[in-house]
Amino acid sequence: MIDRSRPLEVLQLRSVLFVFLIVFAALFLSLSKPPFQSPDENDHLERAYLLSKGQLLLESPEGSNSGGAIDTGLLQYVVSFFHLPTAPEAKITADHLAYTRTFQWSGERQFNVLPGTGFYFPAVYVPQAIGLLVGESLGLSVAISYKLAQLATLLVASLFLLAAFQRMPASVPTLVILSLPMSLFQTASTGIDFLSTAALLLALAIFSRAMQAEPADRPALSSLIGISVLVFLVAACRLHLSGLVLLIFFIGLRHSDLRAFFMGSVVTAAIGAWYAFSITTTVDLRNDQGAPPLEILLYYLESPGLFLDVLRETFSGDLPAYYLRSFLGILGWADTEFSDATYIILSLCLVAFVAIALARTCRFVPWQTMAVFVAVALISVFLVFLSLLVGWTPHPAMQIEGVQGRYFLAPALILLACLVPRPDLGRGIIWLETGLLLMFFLYSVYLVHDIIQVRYYSDVMCC
Repeated sequence: MIDRSRPLEVLQLRSVLFVFLIVFAALFLSLSKPPFQSPDENDHLERAYLLSKGQLLLESPEGSNSGGAIDTGLLQYVVSFFHLPTAPEAKITADHLAYTRTFQWSGERQFNVLPGTGFYFPAVYVPQAIGLLVGESLGLSVAISYKLAQLATLLVASLFLLAAFQRMPASVPTLVILSLPMSLFQTASTGIDFLSTAALLLALAIFSRAMQAEPADRPALSSLIGISVLVFLVAACRLHLSGLVLLIFFIGLRHSDLRAFFMGSVVTAAIGAWYAFSITTTVDLRNDQGAPPLEILLYYLESPGLFLDVLRETFSGDLPAYYLRSFLGILGWADTEFSDATYIILSLCLVAFVAIALARTCRFVPWQTMAVFVAVALISVFLVFLSLLVGWTPHPAMQIEGVQGRYFLAPALILLACLVPRPDLGRGIIWLETGLLLMFFLYSVYLVHDIIQVRYYSDVMCC
């Protein structure tokens, strides 16, 4: 029973109830959002299918991109939505949707390339794989199996969020980031964005609890194993979040715990080994950079001034404005934008919520914990640019290509973990802040739902 006179319990309840709001929003949006409209979602689902068949790694036939043998029924289902991505004028009709629901699992498999997924550790696809396996085993259509994969991903991510918020009530700015149109759009997907974000927040919550404890109170072994698994899971599918290993080492420093140092070392080695293996075994011929990634990396290591020049040129043009818009929400395959006025409103709301938190409703975590969060966030931002310079941008580069604002959602959440709700808040301010949060959440849901209707089903421009 929640004692409403105790603010921390009320704040914890608010965070937990917010998870259910996200689930309802994801289910609502999935009713109208066509499949495979999140970036590379088709490749992610096909990688999950391979995992459901017990295939952990991609194949790399000579002269071809890496990939795997995919059921032809699933391939037909994927191809039936190929006319939508990056074609804003393309629409979908009720007849076409009915047609896509007729595809069945064929039992025949055909090789298909999906090299972009070769760098992601396969464990992140377990929920989707279970959904597909259940659907195929029960003889359900591919469309229903897709929905099962979507539901399984949403369920596991939601459980991660519940576990995180039960350990550490979220600040309203954190909940606002999860409420942004970009975040909500990705919840209704079989991709890995929402799952990796939820795993990140759980890792941050475990770390925060460990850092709150007295130095003599060493964390339980289960907590150390939990944060180690989570950090590996996130970093092995999000290279720019590799700095999360610092969380484990700083737990060791805080509690003089050799177990944490050992586990941090194991996780660091495992992340390095995974990327060394995946980079050397995955063949990706989609983008000719003019030089191998290792050669490009050494080029900038030998001349760091050139890297700074490219970075300065990247921020001197219109790209920062694009980063902001795609942080707030450029949906679909980065082909569906809101109006300028909408981006201004979203930006002002985000700034206002952070300002209220700083001025009245939140306090900073202890400086040691805050220093770790800031360092990890900055490392993450740096690795976003470095990895896309080395692994995607044609060499030699004038600007860094391929960077999207949604890549900075995770660093933003890490930074906002520096803020925690004040334990002495009055009920009035809690209800006021919660009401404003709910209004923003509903506004974002409206925006996403409305633009889905316009983008995929209507010829009328709005938003």
